[in-house]
Amino acid sequence: WKRCPPAPEVGVSTRRFTSLTFAPDGLHLACGAADGSACIFDLRSSDDSPLWRTRAHDGPVTAMAFQRASGAESTADGGGGGGGDAPQTP
Repeated sequence: WKRCPPAPEVGVSTRRFTSLTFAPDGLHLACGAADGSACIFDLRSSDDSPLWRTRAHDGPVTAMAFQRASGAESTADGGGGGGGDAPQTP
């Protein structure tokens, strides 16, 4: 078996992603990481930099969700804490 090359760095987190979710329109991907950071990528773009990123929690981000009506995303951690809402996706 051939080994797959390592994933490219995206400048978001040096730790592993712990949660992912697609926007209802399928054009954006929200990612949460073990270091508590969260980001949103535009899947139409060839740029691998996120549209938005923040430090959402002190611990791992264990869930991500887009709100259908607003296009915003929310995060949660294992301690029951919710994070702030992200700006609306374009």
